[in-house]
Amino acid sequence: MIVYLAKRLGLAVAVLLTAVLVLFSLLHFIPGDPATIALGPRATPEAIARYAAKMHLDEPLWMQFLIYVQNAAVGDLGVDVFSDRSVTAIIGERIGFTLALVSTSLCWAVLLGIPLGCFAAVRPNSLLDRITGVLSVGTIAI
Repeated sequence: MIVYLAKRLGLAVAVLLTAVLVLFSLLHFIPGDPATIALGPRATPEAIARYAAKMHLDEPLWMQFLIYVQNAAVGDLGVDVFSDRSVTAIIGERIGFTLALVSTSLCWAVLLGIPLGCFAAVRPNSLLDRITGVLSVGTIAI
């Protein structure tokens, strides 16, 4: 059992690191300079240089990645380019609404999904079974 848990934990860490690496790579594969994209085409070279230094864009890629992972690990998700506010603060403002939406959706899924699934299982290939199947696929697609 310990070996199984260790393997699963190792796979979870590998998936997490791969996702972080892919996200970081996508940010740097966008055509153009990230500082110019963030500040706009009319930004002065001095402003671009200040922004690049502030965001560590003047560091080598491996150093940028380490800084990115280190900041994300402690909850520092950076600053929003458009509003110049902390991304963590923006998420914190909206987490309550998100949790309310998730809990409401989960309640509806349990209250409707389990009884409908049981009724559909009792009568396979019936009209109720087909309607329930279409509804479940449709709601999952949304």
